[in-house]
Amino acid sequence: MKPRVLICVLCMTQGRWIHPLLAQALLAMSHDERFASTIEFVTDVFPVAKARNTAVVRARERGATWCVMIDADQSFPPTGNCLDVLEAAAPDMRVIAMPACMQDLRPNFHRVLEQCGDFFEVHYAGSGVLLIHRDIWQNPGPWFSWTTVPGDELGTTAESEDMFFCSRVRREGFKVWMSSKWAAHWKVMDATGCGMHLRQLEAQAKTAVLAGN
Repeated sequence: MKPRVLICVLCMTQGRWIHPLLAQALLAMSHDERFASTIEFVTDVFPVAKARNTAVVRARERGATWCVMIDADQSFPPTGNCLDVLEAAAPDMRVIAMPACMQDLRPNFHRVLEQCGDFFEVHYAGSGVLLIHRDIWQNPGPWFSWTTVPGDELGTTAESEDMFFCSRVRREGFKVWMSSKWAAHWKVMDATGCGMHLRQLEAQAKTAVLAGN
């Protein structure tokens, strides 16, 4: 029996936009015979933590094996999408993130990733493209939440929703994996010149190489 995959795209009706290359990838994934895939949209659900929890609840209700969560401003290169990641994943992998990168990655980042194999373990990962196995939602949610620093009257953020998720699954004994062979393209990163995220990914990849992961 083919694994059942619920692909949830998080988007807003305002602007009515998803990345054009994501639309193309969704069409391809809907015809991918390796998986029994269903595509749904989580539209106008706020805050973002609630939208991500909504995707997980839907996957549980539909009896899916995997919940694939994709933000509307993400896309995939022709060389592979998130179903290719699932195909290559080891049987014990339960949480896999695709790195959100600029289209023109720095050459040294490519070289680091090439040393990591197809996947490497990380402590935290962004949730722009996140693959979650049904074992994760056997424990009740919420799985995503923003937290604040205890006792801080200003409400300073302690963890974003994706950091909260990664912290929780690691406490429950699961590992968080990052794909190194396949990367998504995050449109916002190009628009803002957000190189900090790329540097963080590079640092985690180098750590994995040093650890022999």
